[in-house]
Amino acid sequence: MANDSDLAATRGSADNLGFRFRLAHQAFRRALTDALAPYELTVPQYGALSAFDTAAEMSSAELARLAAVTPQTMNALVHQLVKRSLLERRGHPTHAKVVVLHLSRRGRRLLDQATPKVRATEHAALDEINDHDAQVVNTWLVWVAARFSQQPPPPLRTLRSTIPTGAGYGSCRAD
Repeated sequence: MANDSDLAATRGSADNLGFRFRLAHQAFRRALTDALAPYELTVPQYGALSAFDTAAEMSSAELARLAAVTPQTMNALVHQLVKRSLLERRGHPTHAKVVVLHLSRRGRRLLDQATPKVRATEHAALDEINDHDAQVVNTWLVWVAARFSQQPPPPLRTLRSTIPTGAGYGSCRAD
């Protein structure tokens, strides 16, 4: 009977990219979970809070689309964040039936405290490779995400040309 490491080595072979994605995702998710534990945030909760860095307010439905989760999942998550006073619900200024969400002051403080730990975890994923290779990884990940989304991805050479030289995790490591 094969042991776990033999099985992982076989399933992680070059022809089983999906398995490698899963291993990488699980390891990265564990690292993020550990980084967020002191703030009593889950990875999805952090993702919802961090969405407010792109917009001051949004509906729960908009937040669900942005997070790529179902509205039901987002409603449960928003309920938890409102209960902890990290998000606030307010009426939409022009649509009486729409409720918009805002990051509370407490939510902003917690997000500002947790974000450096999240960024450090992201940087740790690439800290053993040079800047060029970090750019290649980032570019390819963006391309793969686009490739399997609703929109066809741009040609990889086009995407690669949009990333300035020196950009990427490798060049902005906290040493």
